[in-house]
Amino acid sequence: MSQSPIALGKIQVVREYLAEEFPDCELGDRFDGLYETQTFRAQGKEFYLLRVSRELMDDSSQETLAAMLRNRDVAARMRLYRRALLTSKVLEALPGD
Repeated sequence: MSQSPIALGKIQVVREYLAEEFPDCELGDRFDGLYETQTFRAQGKEFYLLRVSRELMDDSSQETLAAMLRNRDVAARMRLYRRALLTSKVLEALPGD
């Protein structure tokens, strides 16, 4: 498996946020070169997926990224949508596979 081109500290910010918000879920993530996203998943009784754009991860500080996750209420949207995309401009539902 190849390593993500995104800074580990920024990936860790999202991991920690999801661990707090989905404490009963098994978490995982990987870089998806096809979509240029870091894809995070939370698996428990339900399955949730969050794709965070590389552009957002590259252009945001760790502090800005952490604030954005909370201010946009990403976890609530993940629960609602099940599959979500977060970019600097939008937080939207992704179609299911």
